[in-house]
Amino acid sequence: MKSPQPPPPSLLPSHSHPSPPPPPPPPGVHFTTSLKLQVLPIRIPLHLHLLHLPHQLHLLSVWVSQWSGKRQ
Repeated sequence: MKSPQPPPPSLLPSHSHPSPPPPPPPPGVHFTTSLKLQVLPIRIPLHLHLLHLPHQLHLLSVWVSQWSGKRQ
């Protein structure tokens, strides 16, 4: 078997030409980027809600008790 051929010079990055536009990111990268954009506006109000943390914990415990009650 012959060793794999090196790519032709046209495929090698050339410094004389401007670099081509980057290829579109794979779906996973685009998904996480859009997900971060969706989560970011939510994260800021959450810091404000830390002042109401006892109330949030109470709602969370009520929700968990209802959810565990529905599972049984």
